[in-house]
Amino acid sequence: CGISSPAFLLLLLTIPACVLEQVGYYYMGLIPSGFYKTLEDRDQEGFYHQVWVACWWVLAVVLIKTCKSYAAGALYIQWRWNLTSTLHDGYLKNKLYYDINCLRRKVDNPDMRITQDVEKLVDTLHSIILQLVVFPGVVAYYTYKCWTTMGYLGPVCIYSYFLISCVCNKLLMSPIVREVFRLERREGHFRFIHVNLRSLAESAAFSDAERTESSHFRDSLLLILESKQRIVNKQVFLNFAVNTCDYVGSILSYLILAVPIFGGVYDDVAHLGSIISQNSFVAMYLVNSFSSVVDLSGSIADLAAYTHRVGELLEVIRSSGGSDDKLVSVSRENIAGSDDEEDDEEDDDRFSSVGIRSDFINTVPKKLISTPSRESTLDGKLLRLTDVTIHNPVTNKSLVKSLSLSVDRKTNIQIQGPPGSGKSS
Repeated sequence: CGISSPAFLLLLLTIPACVLEQVGYYYMGLIPSGFYKTLEDRDQEGFYHQVWVACWWVLAVVLIKTCKSYAAGALYIQWRWNLTSTLHDGYLKNKLYYDINCLRRKVDNPDMRITQDVEKLVDTLHSIILQLVVFPGVVAYYTYKCWTTMGYLGPVCIYSYFLISCVCNKLLMSPIVREVFRLERREGHFRFIHVNLRSLAESAAFSDAERTESSHFRDSLLLILESKQRIVNKQVFLNFAVNTCDYVGSILSYLILAVPIFGGVYDDVAHLGSIISQNSFVAMYLVNSFSSVVDLSGSIADLAAYTHRVGELLEVIRSSGGSDDKLVSVSRENIAGSDDEEDDEEDDDRFSSVGIRSDFINTVPKKLISTPSRESTLDGKLLRLTDVTIHNPVTNKSLVKSLSLSVDRKTNIQIQGPPGSGKSS
């Protein structure tokens, strides 16, 4: 997307809202120190003024957060439209969907990648980026404030705490990324076998496939739960590290603030409670900024897995984008001019249940297929095929040759044959 794209413009609109939100947070954080001062002085007029200021900032922050949420929602919509449209265009170009699903199957479950994985990727990304976009500015400002109020000790301690947290989370997060990727792939297969049974329910009923399908469901579910259990086991250590960082960060600001207080820096200062409130807020907000990034470890692990899955599909689409002649469409000459009776060796046996797939029948020239109409009843027949030959749209190999078939109304047909013989086609 260029700089004039809607997504980029929405991002530019969201950034000022995030900055204004941080400004509101800063002044909201200083409100308690104002209350401490007026209460210590028993200044009733000053107290009422402080209440008015607090209400004004609360209203401002609420409006800013509302605008930011709206802009973030619009950004999510635009990002999902851009990414999904790009995947759709490439997926449907040159019959790549057939190549992926029925022949080479370079990637598993492309339908899940385009729908569920894209949705999760965009949702996770748009929530993370709103925190990261203002992170450098927030850290720079509060580092300066912390330096001026606490000296070098404050920033040094907080930065050391953050670096240790990042190293620990990086080591603990890497295995989880791999497991999340494996789990999403298995979830996609679990979904696929249910959709496949729904599509071929009649064929499965003819074949008495209940026991086989039950076994497939059970095995696939066990694989999912196995992956989920591994993630849960590995997240124990990650959650321990994240929660430890959170709670240590909550007391770190007071530990830092205690050094100048016990060192006598504020011995001659009036309204010490107000000063402690201000300084502790600055230190706590800097710690919280780092803690919020550490807390994103789980979301970043999920984002990496979703990005990898969607990226794999994009790579396949881009690598196949220029091969317009790679997939050969079925034409009248293809059907009439081939004597090859070999089946496609790459035929997808996932659809080897009983049934005739309408998408292949639709590729046969109209004159070879007779269907009921108001002008012709076909002698009571529902469907009549006369000397029909069907070829694989990619390899041009014969799937059916010289087939003549008539189907009566309210009649069921069972087609039998070994796996890979072309029953589905």
